[in-house]
Order: sequence, then C-alpha cells, then structure tokens
Amino acid sequence: MFPLPIPPTERTDALQFIPDVPDLTGSGERFWRIMSKMPMTQGAVAGKRFGQVALPWQEKLIKVAYAEREDGTPIFDAVLLLVAKKQGKSEMIGKLLPAQAIHQPTPRGHMVCVAATDKQAGLVYDSMASACEADPALTSRFNVRRYKADIQDTKTHALLRTAAPEAKSLVGIQCFAFCVDELHVLGGMPKAGSLVRQLESGTKIFNKGKGWYISTAPIGVSAGIYQSMYARAKRILSGEEPHGGLLPVIFEMPEETWDDLDSHTDKFWMANPSMGSTLTEEWLLSEYHQAKLDPDSSRLRDFLSQHLNIPAAETMGVDRWIPPALWDSLTDRTITLDWIIKTCDWIYCGIDAGLKDDATALVVMGQRDDHHFVWSRQWLHRDAYDLRRTQAEYDDYIECGELHIVDHVGEDLADLFELI
Repeated sequence: MFPLPIPPTERTDALQFIPDVPDLTGSGERFWRIMSKMPMTQGAVAGKRFGQVALPWQEKLIKVAYAEREDGTPIFDAVLLLVAKKQGKSEMIGKLLPAQAIHQPTPRGHMVCVAATDKQAGLVYDSMASACEADPALTSRFNVRRYKADIQDTKTHALLRTAAPEAKSLVGIQCFAFCVDELHVLGGMPKAGSLVRQLESGTKIFNKGKGWYISTAPIGVSAGIYQSMYARAKRILSGEEPHGGLLPVIFEMPEETWDDLDSHTDKFWMANPSMGSTLTEEWLLSEYHQAKLDPDSSRLRDFLSQHLNIPAAETMGVDRWIPPALWDSLTDRTITLDWIIKTCDWIYCGIDAGLKDDATALVVMGQRDDHHFVWSRQWLHRDAYDLRRTQAEYDDYIECGELHIVDHVGEDLADLFELI
C-alpha cells in the first residue's frame, strides 16, 4: 500500500491529490526529462517545450507513474486520471506514447491511444505526429506516416497509433503501452470493455508495460469500464483495497459539498488543478452561474460533469429525474408482492415485454394513503444471459430474486400473467 494522498485544504495543495512515492531507480525522473523536452505545437505556447508550460501536478504525476522499486520493477502498471476539461490533458496525452517509446525501447512493439470516436482519435494522432515533426531529434527517430495514421520508431520498428473502440485492426495486437482518452464515453459502449481488457492483457506480458485511463465524470450515468475503474480507484484511495498496480489520481470536490455548491465555489479548484493557467477562476464561476440560470437543465448537467467532475445525472437529479443514489437509499427488503397486496389500497402494474434478446419486466406499485411502494421482477432468456453475463451484473439480480432466467420463448410472459 502506498501512502494515501492527504485531503487538500488549500488551493496550493493540488499536488496532494497525487501520492508521494519513492522512485528508487530514478525511472520517473528520466521519463520526465524525455517528456519535458517534447515540443508544443498548438496555440499560444507553440514553439515551447512541454516542461516549460507543464504545471507542477503534471510533473509530479509523470514522475510517480513511472517510479520503480529498488529491483527495477514498476510500482504502477496503470494510471487512472480523473480531471476536468481545460486542464492541459490533451497536450499531455500527445506526449505520452512517444516518450514511452524512447524511455522503454521495445522491438516491434505496439502503442495505442484509444479515443471515443474516429474524430477524437484523429485529433490525438495529429498531436502526436505534430510533436514528432516539430523537433529535429524526434524527426530522425520517428517516421510519421500520416497516410497510414501511424508513427514508426525507426530504431525499434515499434508502432504508435490511435484508434476508436470499434477498430477491428486492434484484434490480436499486444501493446506494451496504451492510453484511453475519455474513459467515461467508452463506458457506455458494449465493445469498449472488451477492447480495454485486451489492451490490459497485452501489457502484462511486457516487463514494464503501462496503461493510462484519462477521463472526466460522465454526462449521463456511470457505466461499464468507467464505472468499474472509478469504483476500484475510490476503494484504493479509501484504503479498502491495495492498489494492485493502479495509481488513482482523482481531482474532485468532497462529495458532501455537491448538494450545496453555492457555498463551496472556493473548492472548484479541486477538480481544476490547472486553474490560473489554462483557465481562470472568473471564467469558471461565470460559466457556473450562467448554467444555473439557463432554462435548459442539460447545460448545468454538462457543466457539473465536465468542469467539476460531478456525475450530476446520477447524483443530483438534474433533468428532474430522481438521482439513482437517492433511489437506492430508499431500498426496503421487507417490501414483497404479498406485502403490497395485503397492505395497499391501490395497485398498479407496469409491463415491458421483451423479445429473446431483451428482458421482460414487471413493476408493481402499491399506494397506501400518500405513500407508494414498488416491487419488481424481470425475466431474461438464457441466450441473452450467456451472451452478456460478463458485461452486466445479472448474477447479483438473480441472487436477490429480481431476475429469473427462462429457457423457452413465452415462458417469461406466462410467469408474468400468473403473478398478475
């Protein structure tokens, strides 16, 4: 277990979101020296080196991520970085894989940056390619092949590339380094989880393989690979689970402040460690107040998730939905169908009949005076269960009696009609 970060209290404490880890071989320092020399190619900082514009939290993150034990083995083989937009992460992503190729020469190795869409993948590739083209030393080392959308390391013949989750060309490739950009978007894609696990398994066969997961909070509800990674990171940070090779760096405000943001605007910097450099506090506060006044509630939802790392759709009831966190807190295991029948004055049934690949659902709501009580059950054909059991928490629902697996078409509706 590494020393857990100390909860920050002052605005200057952004570095404390990242644990202090000893680098006994100097690997992290060497990686930082390589990455800090990468050229900036866009905007007002074009022509400068990354080390000249990088912020202290970025330097510490890189050094800790590539720290090694005394025997030369990496302390971490994966990094989860949750940080708001406009913090300079895109430029950092564009430097990671070329620096990795120099730091750890791997003959004929593969390095991939996975982005949510083809367009985003193209932007990441352009950032990598432009950096390699802007420096004579990098130009002599890397052959930028824009017509193939890859970059070849001429010394090791390793390949650097970007891809979207649906890219079939990644099947069977074992990467010694990868980066996943906007993990929260991939969380809602059925194929994304399998792709990420494939990339993870590839790094395991290499001595110093590295995976990066970079994201903001989801605009909608947490799902898939993002949800599982975030939950694991929170367990590590709380001390409930050993890090197991994952470095979690989560820039977010304490959850107890989310319900009263107006009283905690002085803590907005916790999700924005680059405040004062890539964006100003005045701009952030202005955007917040405008989002609150906008009659379109999606603007506030988007601001909270993208600029404060608050998953508003599932925690704060934006768009007038009851937030799932509140809904779950009202769970009462004593409410059964028999209890509703015996206790309630009115009973309403809602049915969603599914086909062979979809669940059939029955929701029974009982009303007694001004109180409402809900009981539900779902049915799923075994073919659909076998197809997605590794991606969904089916077994948990089966164990608590809320999901029944059927073997024959029509068996679900027969059971439902009998209950009604």
